[in-house]
Amino acid sequence: MPANEKLETGTREFDYLKLRREVLSKEIDYRREKTWRIFSWSSSILLATLGAIIALSSKGFRLGWSQRIPAALAIFIVSSYSHIWITQNLKQAKVLQKAIREHDAELGIELIENEHTIPLGYRVSMLIIAVITILVIIFVGERPA
Repeated sequence: MPANEKLETGTREFDYLKLRREVLSKEIDYRREKTWRIFSWSSSILLATLGAIIALSSKGFRLGWSQRIPAALAIFIVSSYSHIWITQNLKQAKVLQKAIREHDAELGIELIENEHTIPLGYRVSMLIIAVITILVIIFVGERPA
């Protein structure tokens, strides 16, 4: 169908595209919710670990290297795993968003482009929290000489 030609409402093709757009929209909502749940889960683990290390060290408890290395490695693994899943969901949401824009054009829906980008997203925020947590594990948990 030419780009300047709009579908007539009530036709089978129009109804199909409308239904398909609705399914794609729900899939995007699912991806966004899943991304949030992954971020929420992983950042909660990271922040709980960070708080526990700081609280224990303030009471005089110190971690030895045999405890710090596995703890830092565990934090690295959890944050890497979360980063991968968040990236996958964001990529999939982007593909779905592109498909919705194509359906919108065919349905004659005018698009309003959002020019605002979020400079600090899930991945960057989680990376910052993970790095701080690992640094706290390594340096704050150090035994005094």
